[in-house]
Amino acid sequence: MMLTLLLLVRCASADWAVVTGASSGIGEQLALQAAQRGYDVVLHGRRRRALHRLKKAIEAQTGRSTKMVVEDLSLPRGARRLHEACKGLDVRLLFVNAGVARVQPFIGDDAVDKMLALNVRASTDLCRRFGRDMAEAGGGRVVLTSSLVGVPAHGCA
Repeated sequence: MMLTLLLLVRCASADWAVVTGASSGIGEQLALQAAQRGYDVVLHGRRRRALHRLKKAIEAQTGRSTKMVVEDLSLPRGARRLHEACKGLDVRLLFVNAGVARVQPFIGDDAVDKMLALNVRASTDLCRRFGRDMAEAGGGRVVLTSSLVGVPAHGCA
């Protein structure tokens, strides 16, 4: 978490952070931390009620602006739609936090396709789209927290 805090230290008053998977857990905390450090925050997730609750909390506690984007990133156009929803915002911080993990056999399981679409395709697409914008604007930061690296793979084959 210390690395995350260091990434959040510098921000201009008009900078925005985008947090995928902000509905709960790590994503919710990343969104709160970003707002507490002066970022306006795009809250992404699939659960509208949870995002709305977080939106209200951030605005009440920090006075920062928020924008909710309810989108399923596992769908082919999900990442593009989230990116389009952020047009006109000076996004300087992207937390790619949305992800799923499975600790069960997956050979012959079609649900793995949805997991790969979210964890690999959408994450890569978001980094490319927002990274390009940040480079054109003079800089920014991308933090990937959605990873299968820490998931034990025993018994999954």
